[in-house]
Amino acid sequence: VIWAVMAAVTIVLLRNTPYGRKIYSVGTNEQAARFSGIHTGRVTFSVYLISAVIAAVSGFFLVGYTGTSFLDVGTSYNTKTIAAVIIGGTAITGGKGGYIGTIAGAIIMTILDDFLTIVNIPEAGRQIMQGVIIVLLVLIYSREKHKK
Repeated sequence: VIWAVMAAVTIVLLRNTPYGRKIYSVGTNEQAARFSGIHTGRVTFSVYLISAVIAAVSGFFLVGYTGTSFLDVGTSYNTKTIAAVIIGGTAITGGKGGYIGTIAGAIIMTILDDFLTIVNIPEAGRQIMQGVIIVLLVLIYSREKHKK
């Protein structure tokens, strides 16, 4: 429920506010955004700050869910997160993508992970599959950029 509320707020913030447009313009071309009067340093700092707060809240939920706390508690989610974002259509180089695509990518990654678990693929095999997906999509996105 908390994630659904945060997702709705994020989508509205990014699509319907001047701040959201500033985030996208800084991500697309920082120099052009600076020339158009946007304080790119402030926008970048605020995005990192918001990201850190959300990561901290997520960490609290993860520790509450697992019931344990140790230094690498969320490390196993790194490749899943990156793969979900890339599957959702967000360019690693910035300027392209959106939160709705990321939600779709997260759903796809969850389904894929559940399927691989059902067919008894070990964790290492699942991580290899996620890495292969990331590499393939990066190659596809880079080919699209060269075609343009």
